[in-house]
Amino acid sequence: MEAIYFPHTVIPEPVLANLEHLVDSVEVLQPCRREVPEFMAAYAAKGFLSIYTVMADHKARLEAALQGFEAFAQTAGPGGDLVTRFVALSKGSPAPDDERVASQIVSAMKRGRAGTRRPPEDPAFEAALFLFMAQTYDLRNMEVQKDLKSAGDTQKKLFQSLTGEVPMDEKTDFPGHDAPDDYMPRQRLAAWSNLFFNRRALQGMDKGPVWMTHSRPVVEHLLEEAPFSVQTVHLEATPGAPVPEGRQDPWKAAFQEALSRAWEDPGFCLDDPLVEASIPFGGPAPFAATVHAVHQAPAALFGRRLDGSLIPEGQEALDGKTLLVCLDP
Repeated sequence: MEAIYFPHTVIPEPVLANLEHLVDSVEVLQPCRREVPEFMAAYAAKGFLSIYTVMADHKARLEAALQGFEAFAQTAGPGGDLVTRFVALSKGSPAPDDERVASQIVSAMKRGRAGTRRPPEDPAFEAALFLFMAQTYDLRNMEVQKDLKSAGDTQKKLFQSLTGEVPMDEKTDFPGHDAPDDYMPRQRLAAWSNLFFNRRALQGMDKGPVWMTHSRPVVEHLLEEAPFSVQTVHLEATPGAPVPEGRQDPWKAAFQEALSRAWEDPGFCLDDPLVEASIPFGGPAPFAATVHAVHQAPAALFGRRLDGSLIPEGQEALDGKTLLVCLDP
């Protein structure tokens, strides 16, 4: 069973570790191939993770546009009209309180240096440019979160050495989480949908991929716009003993069988519970998710521009059912 991870272009390590015990493979879309964290490279090397690039021939143009915008934003200063949290984080400056619309960001990048000809409008490039920026931000944010976690671990050790007691409250860590920040989720989704359904080669794709995300705002946005039937089942699992190498993972098998039954059911109905609580989870950490059976084709569900209008291409690409999984952070 294949999963497509959206709308982020990088997957946090704890999420990947659990995904390996849910599905057989996972795909993530990127505008062009860039250096990825070592853990993502390791999962790609063993064949579990595939990175699908859609605008590899525009890599130099994307990099030049990002560098130009960062230079522009730096000269504008923290009060500049187009400074966003993406650039603020990369420069170490405070994030602005308001969120700027993605089209403003794109306009600044396309404007380029004075005296140069402005390129023609290209919605696909605009979408790629936004995801390219978001990926840069996500990777830097991951490093920040790693540093915060390290600081939190140091704090706990210091507390234990001074008091002789083990901290009981797990929330004594510095704030932060492992998943990329959910900044501008609707803009991310619009950009990802534009690239996926207009640029992704869908021939040969499994008719029933599972669409997975860690972003609750993205799922809420998708479902609030959906004038169709949706069944929802919540799922929680506790790790058991590690599954020996070469042996079938019983939780993974039960999960996939339940989704396959839903897909083959004429009414597209999920079992509840989806997996029996007595079956131990094979992953390294407790797992929770919400599974949605949506009675609409993925291209119609995801394929919307920022204004809500449908992207015309690719509307008949996949069947009229969507299995949507929101992973709890």
